[in-house]
Amino acid sequence: MTDRYAHRDGYTYPDSPVLRNKAGHTDQGALDKFERLSVTNRMVEDPPAGNFDYLHLKAIHHHLFQDVYDWAGEERNVSISKGQTRFATPCFINQAVTELFNRLANEDHLRTAPPELFVERAAYYALELNVAHPFREGNGRAIRYFLSLLAQNADYEIDEEVLKGGWLEACTKGMLDDGLLMRNVLAHALIILED
Repeated sequence: MTDRYAHRDGYTYPDSPVLRNKAGHTDQGALDKFERLSVTNRMVEDPPAGNFDYLHLKAIHHHLFQDVYDWAGEERNVSISKGQTRFATPCFINQAVTELFNRLANEDHLRTAPPELFVERAAYYALELNVAHPFREGNGRAIRYFLSLLAQNADYEIDEEVLKGGWLEACTKGMLDDGLLMRNVLAHALIILED
């Protein structure tokens, strides 16, 4: 991945933009490869159980990144940006994300939403979580995994390759196009299961 976060912080090695990691990789390419392999291996395991709340998202992040980062599943404590995008300030993350998940709970976690409504609301939650960016790294993968579980809970499936293919552009444009691209990506990724 060539587009790295904009600055160094306590999560990185001294005088380096590379995140501290359990394998001790100080080369970004080596870390990317290690991270990709580790996360891929974790994705085929049973997902962590949860209630589709912030604790569940943290458990998912921990599950996916536990072999890579000591802070897997923990809310970040530094401000970050990527390109022109600034993500939520750490002091606001918990409240914002908790309120977001409360809204999702009030919608019964989209469990009975017809496909069009599921796509619309899932796109909204995906973009809001992306803006919050609660973790130092791995937000997109954790959010996509969460969306897959949310879809399964509503008797749908998500084609992960389709979602992944359009994810970055949809997140980048999400606040500018009112979520239109994210809705389109999710609409193409959503699989309606036959009874």
